[in-house]
Amino acid sequence: MEYAGYCEAAGWKFLDGIRKFCVFERIRENAVPIITEEEKLANILKAEKQNWLLRYFPLLLFLV
Repeated sequence: MEYAGYCEAAGWKFLDGIRKFCVFERIRENAVPIITEEEKLANILKAEKQNWLLRYFPLLLFLV
């Protein structure tokens, strides 16, 4: 996995992953953050939006 290699060079160790979700552990105290706080928030909002649409869109279609 190339991404894990880049992260390891930046001070992070790849622990596990499934689909688009990866877990890293900081192995150096001064490790550069993998993503910014803004990117984290954008990713969370995108995932929640997709989850909401998948869960409630069929219900809305049924009610209309």
